[in-house]
Amino acid sequence: MKKRTGLFILILLLLVLFPDRVHADSDLFFDGDSQELFTYEDGLLSTSSTAIAQTEDGFLWIGGYGGLVRYDGRRFEPYGWGELSNIIDLMKGADDTLWIASADRGLVRYQNQEFDYLSEESDLGITAVQSLALAEDGTVWFGTPSGIGTVSPEGEIQKLDIPELSEVFINRILCIAPGEAALVSRDGRLFVWDGKKCEELLFDECQEEIRCITRETETRGYFIGTSGNKLLICDSAFRVQRIIEDDRLQVINDILYKGTDTLWICCDSGIGVYEKGTLRMQRLAMDNSVDRIMVDTEGNYWFVSSRQGILKVCYGTFEDVSRSAGLSGIVANAVVRIGRRIYVGHDDGLLILDARTREEIKDPAYDRLAHVRIRSLYADEDGGLWAATKGAGLLCYSAEGKWSTWTTARHPEIRSDNFRCITKAKGGLLAGTDSGAYLINEKGQVSDIVDNPEDLPFRVLCVVESGDTIYCGTDGYGLYAVRDGKVVFHKTMDNGLSSNVIMKFCLSRTEGNLWMVTGNSITHLDAGGNLKRIEKFPPSNMLDLLITEDEEVLVLTGSGIFRTTEESLYEERVEEFRLFQHDDGLPYEITANSNQFFDGDDLLFCGTGGIAAFHLKDGSEEQRHYQLVIDQVKEDGAAHPMQGAEAYQADAETFRLEFDTHVLTYSLEDPEIFYYLEGFDDDRVVMPLSDLSTVSYTNLDGGNYVFHFGVLSRQTGEVVDEVTLPVIKSLRWHELAPVRAAFAAAAAMLLSLIVYAISKVRSLRESRKVREEYEKKERNRLREIAYTDYLTGCFNRNYMNYWMENILPEAEFPVTFVSLDCNDLKQVNDKYGHERGDDMLAELAALLKKHFTRQGDTIIRTGGDEFLIICCATDTSQAEIVMEKILNEAKEHHIEDYALSFAYGIDTQTKEDFDFDEGMRRSDMELIRAKALYHGRSSQI
Repeated sequence: MKKRTGLFILILLLLVLFPDRVHADSDLFFDGDSQELFTYEDGLLSTSSTAIAQTEDGFLWIGGYGGLVRYDGRRFEPYGWGELSNIIDLMKGADDTLWIASADRGLVRYQNQEFDYLSEESDLGITAVQSLALAEDGTVWFGTPSGIGTVSPEGEIQKLDIPELSEVFINRILCIAPGEAALVSRDGRLFVWDGKKCEELLFDECQEEIRCITRETETRGYFIGTSGNKLLICDSAFRVQRIIEDDRLQVINDILYKGTDTLWICCDSGIGVYEKGTLRMQRLAMDNSVDRIMVDTEGNYWFVSSRQGILKVCYGTFEDVSRSAGLSGIVANAVVRIGRRIYVGHDDGLLILDARTREEIKDPAYDRLAHVRIRSLYADEDGGLWAATKGAGLLCYSAEGKWSTWTTARHPEIRSDNFRCITKAKGGLLAGTDSGAYLINEKGQVSDIVDNPEDLPFRVLCVVESGDTIYCGTDGYGLYAVRDGKVVFHKTMDNGLSSNVIMKFCLSRTEGNLWMVTGNSITHLDAGGNLKRIEKFPPSNMLDLLITEDEEVLVLTGSGIFRTTEESLYEERVEEFRLFQHDDGLPYEITANSNQFFDGDDLLFCGTGGIAAFHLKDGSEEQRHYQLVIDQVKEDGAAHPMQGAEAYQADAETFRLEFDTHVLTYSLEDPEIFYYLEGFDDDRVVMPLSDLSTVSYTNLDGGNYVFHFGVLSRQTGEVVDEVTLPVIKSLRWHELAPVRAAFAAAAAMLLSLIVYAISKVRSLRESRKVREEYEKKERNRLREIAYTDYLTGCFNRNYMNYWMENILPEAEFPVTFVSLDCNDLKQVNDKYGHERGDDMLAELAALLKKHFTRQGDTIIRTGGDEFLIICCATDTSQAEIVMEKILNEAKEHHIEDYALSFAYGIDTQTKEDFDFDEGMRRSDMELIRAKALYHGRSSQI
């Protein structure tokens, strides 16, 4: 015992003396991981939950005052409805047994899909059970209002005769050894029963009531939670070695010990994690009356609250760093890590986070960046932080604590204080601005990358050096390649680019090759200057492209993050693109024009709500295995349990067979599942698990079948896990061999008559079909000619009457009219010709079609550069939101040197006062006002 005690004390000393020496996979914070709170509205019988357990078959069971439910990761199912309520505790037993402690029905055992009410079946007079525990020898211990009882592995139930506990209500039980247990009473006392005597333990160091107890596995010491703010750490003889006291811990209800590093602490004031001398309260959706904690077989954490329901926290592909840091929602533009700090640039300055604890750091040394819009951050090799800002120039805070600034005032060769991007180059750094790009050498000297500044006076969104060439991506003027101060080539839409907006560069692992994220595509540039647009990449809103140290490609988009390889991307093998999105835990939309940072095995990226981490090596690429269950078969609605069954025998007259299938996973993954009934439909039905509903077959012939249900690998399509169930359906009378032979002969005679009749009418039917199809196509063609504008593909003015006669009677109100007029069309026509003007109208029409996609939306080109949009079931504010979104997106589109823009006016009509002409007139008047404002701004410019 002395050796064990000494080891325990040594561990505690290490926790105190070396609190900062943590592993890379620190558990100190986990509130940035994906979490989901379940309440009555999600399927629980009551939000007031009291207990949770997972049985051997993989199902989760949740108890509460409303009763018992089973959860398979997708749906909650009530069990024992109407007869079992006021559940206080749940516990997994041997095999698939579930033990239930009920305040109404006492001790209950659920096995083989039946409830055994042991308290009522015995003559012990036990009407209420409060707590459960399972000993190593398989004995079940249970606490009652008057002491404790046991159920032996053979099923013998008894109430232990312990005089000291005859009037003690036992709330918690901790099995110490066979026949021995530590007991916590409802009134806050701690007892130890060694099989012969019962002793109440008193602690001079703590006068508070005891609430819970758990055991430390290495030294077999104890952690004891109190009704106040203390957690006692005791040795194997219950001697107090240390007290963790913290006012943030109020009424400790449960403790989970996880190795020598970490304690999870559940209390009335929330959930805390104690790791190597540091306590951190978690910022989770559950923060009140947290009573229990459980870790399932997949490593997901479950918390039970009598006030808030059930909380699941999943370690997943993503981590919400900002939520873990407790930051309010900010739109992050840039992120880097230097040492123990994470720096986040946004529109109103700089945030600094502790990389280990995720706590915000206030450092006055960086006040110079307060209220400055930071567009990009860069960490140099010496530990200096560089910030590209809007209006304040380029700033650097060195590792020695010195600020340096590059602005137009300090360096006349710089033509703009609006810096966009920073990247490493030979001999210094490259920086892009609103007027060209510059090289800043190691001495801080500045030079334009071109000898003649007039060769590259444009806004540079990205810049990179490859070999002896510097590439500049501009906002609307295409790609520039600069070598030795000269522009060696210029790529635009006229010679290969799909967009003149170049937002991001990424150097290929193949020397001399370059990836570009443009305004509408991903484009590859090879060493010979040849361009290839990736046509089959799924989304059109690409934001960034990065290549990991393991040579994987990450494409950040508005739809999520795609993970693939350079070869797959170049060859456009779409089936090898893996998408991670909100269902996988992605917490935010990714910020456009932002800068990301590789932090070891994580990608820190910027989002519209803050900073998140993408775990590159979270094990998601490794093939995992799942628990698959065919729980029951329903035969014309009657359920038949299948647990342990080797086959299912169906009655001959059964019409419908339904298979109740489960993939028991509680993580964020949505595995690809399949099923089929061998002998009936040998082609597999494949779908995501989230789309799976009832699997049923109707009117099966008698015979032998095998039902297959399993999971496929998303990478290879191969079967990962599979369960099968043989099905034998008895033959109906008409399926017997003699009856079939008679039917076959009669059918042959009937068939010959049918064939003869069919041959007589076939020619008439075919000719009639050809004529009807021709008439239908002709009507559609004439209608399309009459109502379609040839240039834009929108409806023309002729369609207005058709809309009034055919659409208006079924229209949903309110109806909103949007009159729209394209800006600068005359200037484009005059300067570049009417073909480019037509391009402007066509591109504007395409934008309108992209955003007005509902069935009640109608787009009409009323003439020239004027459009009318009629939106059913839409009010003015809704229409304005869509129009402003289109207006902002239009800025990214250019016709020559004119950005696409327009003016618009809106009027909304209700059903009671609807007047088509009046709606057009009012929206036209609003348009005229908007147009006047635009011309006024244009003249000022």
